[in-house]
Parts: sequence; structure tokens; C-alpha cells
Amino acid sequence: MSMKLFLSAVFLSVVLAHPPKCFLPLSAGTNKNCENAPSQRYHYDPKLNQCHAFQYKGCGGTLNNYETPKVCEEECHIDPSTYIQCPLGTRTVFDSKNNNICPIDSKDGEGCESPDAICTNFTTMALCCNRTVTIGYEEDKSSTCPSGKTRWQVDGVVVLAKSCGAVVCPSGYSCKDGNFFSYCCEN
Repeated sequence: MSMKLFLSAVFLSVVLAHPPKCFLPLSAGTNKNCENAPSQRYHYDPKLNQCHAFQYKGCGGTLNNYETPKVCEEECHIDPSTYIQCPLGTRTVFDSKNNNICPIDSKDGEGCESPDAICTNFTTMALCCNRTVTIGYEEDKSSTCPSGKTRWQVDGVVVLAKSCGAVVCPSGYSCKDGNFFSYCCEN
């Protein structure tokens, strides 16, 4: 089987594993004629294979709307180890021989020819991904803020948002813009 065919099969198996509601667009809903209070909710972003925080207005919207990031991840079957894609959907980095695969047993990201690439391991293979994006993304997902203080988590999952305007940090936390996402850090 060719690598292109293999990757196509993997992509289809991942896409087909997600329920249809996970592909519905983000909708903050409405507060008109709504008795429910606005709240922090989470939606699945199929392009990034991640759940992000958003401010729900209380009524309406789409079914791509979950009470916690963990419920979002469970409902949309997120398993990063089986999702073969470089972070944030970035393209793989090819070497001089037009190869983008690196040794699956690579330690510390070694195994890619380009200094701009880092070897990223998945369950069945490893790819050369953009070093800057991969490291920045891992920093954003960390449970520790750059200051060394705790990053806000719900059910053991770090809460990420696309902007500080999309998340309301709990008392004792402030929103910070990371490399690609915003998150709440302990004051």
C-alpha cells in the first residue's frame, strides 16, 4: 500500500469516527427570550481535532456545545495518539529526498534532516513536523503557565480558547495569550 493511500485511509477512519454533531459550526446561541444564564462551554474544532472554550449565551446554537472539555473530547472521540496530523494541521516538513517520515522510536524529536523540523511520534508512525509550531503548541497545552503558576483545568484538561474574549477565567486566574491559544493562569 502506498503512503498516500495509507494516510488517506487513516484520515477517513478518523473523520468517520467523529459523530456528525462534532462537525457543526461554532454558535454562541442567543440570549433573546432566554431564561438560562450565559455560561462557559466547549466546542469541537474538526480542523484542529481539539475542543475550545467559548461563551454560550444561554439558548439555541448548535449541538457542538459541551459542558466541559472532557465531555467534548469524549463525545467527539479525540485521541491524539491515533490522529496522524502535525499540530494545528500544519504540513509535514520534507527532507532533501522528499521524505517526511522519521523513526518511530525517535527520542527528543531527533530524526528529521531539517533543523526546522521535529520528529513527532504517533501510535503507528512518526512525522517530521514544524519545530516552532510543535513546541509552541506543546507549551500552550502545558499544565504550567510560563510564570510557573498553575494553568486552569477542568476535569484534568487544560482549558484552551482561541482568544481571551472566548473564555471567562475563574476567580484567582487571569487570561493570557499563548503562542496559538489563550488560557487562564493562576494570579
